[in-house]
Amino acid sequence: MSAIHIAHGQIATGAGEAFICAGVESMSRVPQGGFSFSPNPRFRSPDLPDAEIMTEAHITMGRTAENVAARYGIDRATQEGFALRSQQKARDAQAAGRLADEIVAVHTPDGVVDADGCLRPGTTLEGLAGLKPAFGADGTVTAGTASPLTDGAVAVLVTSEDFARAQGLPIMAVVRATAIAGCPPEIMGIG
Repeated sequence: MSAIHIAHGQIATGAGEAFICAGVESMSRVPQGGFSFSPNPRFRSPDLPDAEIMTEAHITMGRTAENVAARYGIDRATQEGFALRSQQKARDAQAAGRLADEIVAVHTPDGVVDADGCLRPGTTLEGLAGLKPAFGADGTVTAGTASPLTDGAVAVLVTSEDFARAQGLPIMAVVRATAIAGCPPEIMGIG
């Protein structure tokens, strides 16, 4: 999102007319850091024990999901109902071909990736109810309701209106203003 904000600002000030804004996340690399993250010793303060170094910033998405659920009283049944509806909507959209234009095929040694790998079309409430909590024995978040470990990338062309019209490009959105807001890392799921 910050790349789009920057492109918008550059266009608004006349510093450019067309920008490709992109982002990537690769959770398949998680085993390098694991779920029990230890800060790189080159970046830690020698004056603080490991337990005191930004511990709130070194927690998993699953743990933050638990924190958000506890804070807002979102019980397991509500989470499971939402997860089921989400999977059903994604399944239906994929079956109708509505996602095809959103994914660029990537060729790998193992084959072609041309669809979301996290869809679980066979998801049921009974199946979700049978899963164990994934982030604490007393938790409510499971592998079926948590954000999956996945890889993804996105790119978008952001241009001035004049540039888009001159190039015959469809105008799909207009950026009127931008803003960035943060939230505490232990409840990053709200932001």
